[in-house]
Order: sequence, then structure tokens, then C-alpha cells
Amino acid sequence: MRDYLVDVGKTGRILAIALLSLATAILAAGDLLIVVTAADRKAWAEIPGPLIGSGLIFGVLTISSAWMLLRLLRGRRSSSTITMMPVRFIQGLGILYSAAILFVALKGPGWIFAGEGVGFALSATFLPWLLRRRRGGGG
Repeated sequence: MRDYLVDVGKTGRILAIALLSLATAILAAGDLLIVVTAADRKAWAEIPGPLIGSGLIFGVLTISSAWMLLRLLRGRRSSSTITMMPVRFIQGLGILYSAAILFVALKGPGWIFAGEGVGFALSATFLPWLLRRRRGGGG
């Protein structure tokens, strides 16, 4: 079985920095576009909910990718010494993703989506347990 938590080396680090820089720029531009659109009274009157939701999602993704980029540039890891993001943040993301998968699956014909996303959701939710197992602390 492949170990996804090994050190990626200098090439992987440079590639991650380049891709995170691109992702941060694209997300920031998208969030700026949403904010400018939301400032238009006509758009605000027609679709306030999706604009607010999209702005919040893009904002969180922009801040997260920028934060990871800064940590990569500084060469720092989280307290788990393995991940770049704090384990609690990843776990919270997994719980939110699980709730979103459940909502989509129950709201409409989204069982295929639920089946595809459940692996990530469970992995992120149970990351602290996976890290303890990796360090030899049992489960």
C-alpha cells in the first residue's frame, strides 16, 4: 500500500508552491468577482443567497490556500509534524464535507456523488486516528 504521508522532497515542494500560488490567485480573483457582482443592486435583488454562499466558499478556500502557501514558503508544518494544515481543521472539513454529501444524497438523486465522496470525508474525519496509528500509538 502506498504511503501518502511521506516527505515529497524539494521537487514536490516547489511544484506545490507553484500550484498553490496559482490556486490562490484564481480563488482570490473569483472571490473579488463575486464581491463586485454582489455590490450590484440588481444582482443582489435577484440572487442574494447563492451570492453570499459562493462568496463565503471562495473566501474560505482563498484564505486556506494562501495560509498553506505561506506555511510552505516558511517551511513549517503543523503540530502533527506531518500535515501542513492543522489536524482539527482537516477533521472539521471532513465533518462539513460529510454533512454536504448527506444533504446532496437526501435532497435529490445524489447517491453516486455520495459514494464518490464518502472516502475523502471519512479519511479527513478520522485523520487523528490515522496519524496515531502511523506513529504506532494504536487506535
